[in-house]
Amino acid sequence: MKDNCSHHMCSHDQDIRKISIVFTIISIFFVVELWGHVRTKSLSLLADALHLLVDISGFIVSIVTLKLSKKECDQKMHFGYQRIEILGALFSVFLIWAAVTYLIMEAVHKYLHPKEIDGKIFFEIAIAGLIVNLVCMIVLHMKNHKHENERSNLNMRATYIHVIGDIIQSIGVIIASAIIFYFPQFVIVDIICTVFFAILVFFSTFSVVRDAVEILSEKAPEDVDQDEIKQKILSLNGVLKVVDLKIWSISINVYSISVKILVDHILIKEYESILKSIKSQLNGIKNVKHVNVQIDTPCTEHKAMVFEVGGTEIV
Repeated sequence: MKDNCSHHMCSHDQDIRKISIVFTIISIFFVVELWGHVRTKSLSLLADALHLLVDISGFIVSIVTLKLSKKECDQKMHFGYQRIEILGALFSVFLIWAAVTYLIMEAVHKYLHPKEIDGKIFFEIAIAGLIVNLVCMIVLHMKNHKHENERSNLNMRATYIHVIGDIIQSIGVIIASAIIFYFPQFVIVDIICTVFFAILVFFSTFSVVRDAVEILSEKAPEDVDQDEIKQKILSLNGVLKVVDLKIWSISINVYSISVKILVDHILIKEYESILKSIKSQLNGIKNVKHVNVQIDTPCTEHKAMVFEVGGTEIV
C-alpha cells in the first residue's frame, strides 16, 4: 500500500492544486451569484448558485479524498480512509435535497406574488458565469506532466463533468436573462428556469446516492467478471475447485478480492507457484487494491468442515 501511495503522490498533488484553483474560482462566483439574487430577485441566479454549491461540495470531497488517499493504512483503518469520501458525498446530497426543496417553495411563492427583476444585472452576471466556467474548464484541461494514473483521472473527470454541466446551465440562465432584459413582463421565464434547474440538480444526485449505497453494502463491482476469474484459477495445474470467491468495493474504483481454493496434495514448491500465479492474476485486475488468497488441500478442507455439537462430531 505504501508503494502504491508514493507512486500516485505526485499526480495527486497536481490534481489537488488544479481542483483547489477551480474550487476558489467557483466559490467566489457563488458569492457573486448570491449577491446578484439579492439585487435582482432572480430565482434563476439562486438556482445556478445552488448548482455551484453542488459543485463546491464535490470539489471538497475530491480534495479530501485525494489527500486521504496518500495516507497509509494503519491498525485502526485496515483498508484506508476511502469510505470517508462516500459518507461525505451522502451528507452533501442530503443538504442539496433540502436546498432544492426550499428553492421550489420559493418559486411557487414568486409565481403567486411576482416581483420585477433587474434584467441588466441579471444578464451581466449570467455572462460572467459563462466566462468563469470556461476558465475553470481550461484549468482542468491542463495535463499533468507525469505520473498519470486512473485514480486521479477519475477524480478529475468527475470535476470536469461538473464544470461542463455549469456551462450548459449558464447558457440557460443567459437565455432567461436576455428575455427578461428585453421583455421585463415575462418574469415567468425566470420561474420556469428555476424549477427546471432545481429538478436537474435533484435528479443528478440519484447516481451519487445509488453508488454510495452499493459501496456501503459492499456490492460486487459490475466491471469485474467473476466467472472469468474462476476459469483462470481453475486452469492452473493442481487446482481442484474454487471454494469461495468474494469481490467487493471499498470505495469508488477501489476493489478488494478474497479467494479460497482447493488443491490436490502438492509440494511446497508447487504451492508457492500456484499462490504467485493467482496473486499475479488478481493484482492485474483493474482497480483491485487488496488481495487475499487461501489455499486448502482435501485434508485441511475436510477438517475445516468438522465441528462438534454436544460432544458429537458432525461433518
